[in-house]
Amino acid sequence: MAFYKCLSEKDKGMAIKHSVYLIVKIANRRFLKSSP
Repeated sequence: MAFYKCLSEKDKGMAIKHSVYLIVKIANRRFLKSSP
């Protein structure tokens, strides 16, 4: 987590938003695949 320490607050927010976006995208893809 040392990577996060050198980021500014704004960059931290962007990184969190980006990872949440990726997780949602992957989850949606899995959900669509598993739905009949």
